[in-house]
Amino acid sequence: MFSAEVRKQEEELFSLSETTLEESSKRLEELLKKLRQ
Repeated sequence: MFSAEVRKQEEELFSLSETTLEESSKRLEELLKKLRQ
């Protein structure tokens, strides 16, 4: 269940073709912060 949520987040990240690499990095950092809480 937990891993499925992470996978969904990753798919959303990489499905946004207009998203720059920098913005993707920011999103990944935000996701990591959530996982640490």
